[in-house]
Amino acid sequence: MGNDQFIGPLHICYERIKSLLESKNDLFFSRIGGSDTNALIDYIRVRDSNLDTDGHYARFSPIVKRFNGFYDLDPNPSRYFEYLDLLERCYRKSTAAFLCNFQLLSLFFPEELDPRFFQNEFENKAIFSQLLQEIASANPNAQFFPYNFVERLMVGSHTLFRLFSGYLAGKRARNFTIRREY
Repeated sequence: MGNDQFIGPLHICYERIKSLLESKNDLFFSRIGGSDTNALIDYIRVRDSNLDTDGHYARFSPIVKRFNGFYDLDPNPSRYFEYLDLLERCYRKSTAAFLCNFQLLSLFFPEELDPRFFQNEFENKAIFSQLLQEIASANPNAQFFPYNFVERLMVGSHTLFRLFSGYLAGKRARNFTIRREY
């Protein structure tokens, strides 16, 4: 894994994403981080340690069901774990991703994170780090950006939406969600 895969500061993000947009290749940006990622990271801990999943399910499934797009009327917990397995597979295929929770930003973009949110120690730190290192190692062309590049919206000159307004004019762009029928 090369440190050149984790792109910051924001003006460098701007230039790197600009070159991706100018390319003739298809491009899909992933978002890695948030409560769904926290659930996945803890699930990896439980799964890889052969621990009982009941505690994990009780703690994380209500959050994921409420905030992260896991909508299933079937109360069978196996469906929740299938969702997390699918999420992990999607993360592992990422070639361009925005990292967006304090854990990942603290690990990979501490200089881009507001110091009030930086944390040197947090739950499952080693697993957060390991997952991203595995993704980066598996795909040496993968690039990771701090999510605050997106959150800045139109504030400042080095923002994602300023790039979109210039480079997507006259091009087709799709926003989609992967949906698996059960």
